Amino acid sequence: MSNILRTTHLAKTIKDRTLVSDVNIHVKKGEIYGFLGPNGAGKTTVMRMLTNLWRPTGGVIELFGETVKPDSYQMLSRMGTMIEFPAFYEGLSGRKNLRLHCEYMGYYHHGSIDEALEMLHLTEAAEKLVKNYSLGMKQRLGIARAILCRPELLILDEPTNGLDPAGLKQNRDLFKTLSREYEMTVFLSSHLLSEVEDIADTIGIIHRGKTLREISMKDITEMNTAYIELSVDNVRQASRILSDRLNLDRFKVMEDSRIRIYAENIETSGISEVLIQGGVGLNAISRKTETLEDYYLSVTEEAEQA
Repeated sequence: MSNILRTTHLAKTIKDRTLVSDVNIHVKKGEIYGFLGPNGAGKTTVMRMLTNLWRPTGGVIELFGETVKPDSYQMLSRMGTMIEFPAFYEGLSGRKNLRLHCEYMGYYHHGSIDEALEMLHLTEAAEKLVKNYSLGMKQRLGIARAILCRPELLILDEPTNGLDPAGLKQNRDLFKTLSREYEMTVFLSSHLLSEVEDIADTIGIIHRGKTLREISMKDITEMNTAYIELSVDNVRQASRILSDRLNLDRFKVMEDSRIRIYAENIETSGISEVLIQGGVGLNAISRKTETLEDYYLSVTEEAEQA
């Protein structure tokens, strides 16, 4: 599968401030790519450069197999974007805002506006003025506008902002449909790792302006490590018992008085019995599997310590 989007050592500096310094992204045609990183890591900066809103100060961007140049505006007609909070003509209805976008893009496909409104569950609100839309409705209208002209590549910056649980599920289903049935490539950022985990084919982690890791969700699933998690009232005493009495050396002390034990063939009942006998108060014990959040935190914590 070929890359529809690729960046090589992408960098952006404004005055004396380096926003991103080494971003390397590889997005395959037709996949959903989750772009993850804490606030201030450079996600929006990268997206602005991908959409030619900002010019890179270093590195290369390739879209649809071609290197992006300052005058590469034709590529934008093949993309749908929503960067940061979407802006509209507040005094016009949702439908008229979408109609203006079609005019601007030179896209005249019968039924496309109604289809986009229906996909984002905005049909009933289509004739309302946008100034009367809620934050979540404006966010959904922004996504409707982004997919309106059936782009090959969809770039969405925090598309889950302002959405309630029902809206989040609708978004998940929509992105899967766009990727699987409409063959759109979806590149999105989100701070809700659980949402990305459920839909992404590949994730890229950016931290302090650099990409730390690119990995498929399939690989994360296959390398997932099962562990036993304890919540105790005395972490130091519990750690000593696990080491001295149970001869365990693969465990990690977490925040909030939690301990994770990475060991096979050990029963939770046996751990509970030994800890209680040792005078440790056991609040909870359960078997778990590492999530995308666990993987993300381990990668970023490792970068912090480097």
